Amino acid sequence: MRSVGKDGTETVYRSTEIDWSDEQLEEAEIRTMDCIDCHNRPTHHYYPAAKVINRAISLGRIDAVLTHHSIPNDELGPLFAATVRATEEAIINSMIAARDMTGNLGSSATALPHDALMDVMKRYGR
Repeated sequence: MRSVGKDGTETVYRSTEIDWSDEQLEEAEIRTMDCIDCHNRPTHHYYPAAKVINRAISLGRIDAVLTHHSIPNDELGPLFAATVRATEEAIINSMIAARDMTGNLGSSATALPHDALMDVMKRYGR
């Protein structure tokens, strides 16, 4: 891994587990590191919305009055439907944007072939 500081100084970090020559490093593909390089599963905390809102209320960041009866129950359907559509779109966007990656110690993740993904999407009316 190569890091270039704001002042232009370059630091190269090399694995102690893989013995690559300088020539092999020069021939290797250079790319920007991604989260998958260090993490092969989510390592950030993902909290349910209710937990986040409750915490914000308890810390005084959200007025509790705003959370009660702001939206009548009979109007929540479209809100939930919009949430589902936004979530589906985010998932589809991430599948389309994904690319093959090789991470630490040769672990890899293969991107979905776009043509196969589009066939599945069309089959299910997406």
